[in-house]
Amino acid sequence: MTSNDDNTRSTTGKSAFWQKMNAELERAKRAAARARQKAGLGPPKPIPESPPAPCFGQTQDSVKAWLTEHVREGAEVVIRETQWHRLVYTLAVVTGLGKGRFRVAPRRRDGALGIEDSFYYSGKHCFHPKGQTRLVIPTPTVLAAADELAAAGPTPPAWVWEPRRLSIC
Repeated sequence: MTSNDDNTRSTTGKSAFWQKMNAELERAKRAAARARQKAGLGPPKPIPESPPAPCFGQTQDSVKAWLTEHVREGAEVVIRETQWHRLVYTLAVVTGLGKGRFRVAPRRRDGALGIEDSFYYSGKHCFHPKGQTRLVIPTPTVLAAADELAAAGPTPPAWVWEPRRLSIC
């Protein structure tokens, strides 16, 4: 053991420095609680739970089974993107089939098709398979969410979600 004050160990095994920091933290918590009570605010309100995503419950296996069975040229699929803490659904159309993967083009608001992208039959993006863009099964709730987002315009609203609440969809 060293004789430095910050590194000396007490009988509990914690250094004097960390005991002092924990004591200061507890004092700060008590002071904040007193200030909230004095202001009449009461305890902090819990953050409300966000609703589950429209694709909640879809597993990677169920998406793969659906895509294997239903994908053909002209079929409608839904692209799910989760970048920037936003959940966005985009309607897309299958434009070409390949061995092990297929091409889709997003449908724009005016009805025209956008730039094609490739996906595996597992629903993963071909060029970023571990990324945040996947295909999901176009259930009625997912299609309703995609229609709502498409009608909202170029900066669509997005759902904020708790990552612990989502499955691998």
